[in-house]
Amino acid sequence: MGVRMSTVLFIESYYHTERHFTRGFRVGAIRAGWRPEVVWLRDERKQFRPAPELAREIASHRPDLIMWIMDGVLPVAECLEADGVRAVPKVSMWFDDFERTAYIHRFTGKHRSLCARARLRTCVWDGYWRKQFKDRLSIPAYPIHLAADEVDYGPAEPTHFKGYDDSLIFIGNIPSREYLREQMALLPLPCAQMLEQVGRVIAESPYARLPYDALAEVQAGLQPKSRKIVEHFREDAGQDILVKRLAWMQGKRDVRLRILRLAARQRQVVILSGHSERTFASADELTCDIGGSACPVKFIATDHVPLHQIGCLYHIGGLHLQATDPQSVEGGIPFRVFETTASGRPLLSDFKPELAQCYKPGEEMLCYRDDRDFADCLSQALHQPELLRSVAEAGYRRFLAEHTWRNRFLQVAEAARSEGADA
Repeated sequence: MGVRMSTVLFIESYYHTERHFTRGFRVGAIRAGWRPEVVWLRDERKQFRPAPELAREIASHRPDLIMWIMDGVLPVAECLEADGVRAVPKVSMWFDDFERTAYIHRFTGKHRSLCARARLRTCVWDGYWRKQFKDRLSIPAYPIHLAADEVDYGPAEPTHFKGYDDSLIFIGNIPSREYLREQMALLPLPCAQMLEQVGRVIAESPYARLPYDALAEVQAGLQPKSRKIVEHFREDAGQDILVKRLAWMQGKRDVRLRILRLAARQRQVVILSGHSERTFASADELTCDIGGSACPVKFIATDHVPLHQIGCLYHIGGLHLQATDPQSVEGGIPFRVFETTASGRPLLSDFKPELAQCYKPGEEMLCYRDDRDFADCLSQALHQPELLRSVAEAGYRRFLAEHTWRNRFLQVAEAARSEGADA
């Protein structure tokens, strides 16, 4: 009789909807010799399934490990404390801040109970937010990073979007100014005015101002009557999340536009983005936002590129650029870092302390501190083609050694299954 293959069960929120995060860990599990299975929290009508029904289905898979993203499981957390499920090691993975999620605030007690009684290990992608979990929610949190797949990605000549060998490449979305205005117009006037001021504060602040800090500062400075209206509006959890989301989008928009404006002064910039999504800036809007530049800016829509073919986007250009979401305070390293190095391309990224734990700055990745020294860092990089080649090669070697999805899955699985994982 053969040895039973270990099974990892992924819990996803919506029926037949797999997120990029889950797909990565599922691929990593397969590469590591595990069998991945999935359970859907909601039915085809997007309604939560009953906890007892979920518990029976989870137990039927006989999982050796259970994993999910963020807090979506908490409304039916009882399914994870049922007999046959409680003792299975579990991992919740946070690749975002918890200020814009609803369930962790409503069901904090359930999360704590899972940690204490059901072997749940909470993994958070940024040191700042790990500390927030402990200080504000009394939940211990452990480090985790994203990764990339060595099969989907890898060094290769461009097969799509050819002719940009010397261009600067930015792959990612930029929040839309028009969308922000539309959303603010739906809020009570004092809330809309407050968020408009938050945008101005962020724009006038040093690079990567934490949006929630700017939001707190502006709200504290409101006139008493306006502040009372804002505080009453934000008492509702859903409305509070909306306000925070709009502040976060302004911070993300600010850092990316600052870097792209500076980059376009030195070399052609190619922005690859899903421009058809209303929340993201269109090519016309970005042309206006970036303004006049010494070099042309090219926009390429990527909405049609399926998830498993995104690797082809990273094969173009001479140097890729990164401007990290300000909510990534100490780490929060995005997909772009691992996907660029997995493709054997050089990357110029803003520096985060935890980034230096993954790649050696100056050797495996190029880094800038803020927008004040970005231009110099970019100019030096563009005048040293041999450096770009060596950085790309070294980054690729480091990726293969430490940052494939197989590596990442095994790290998480071994930690979760070790003694004391639920402490």
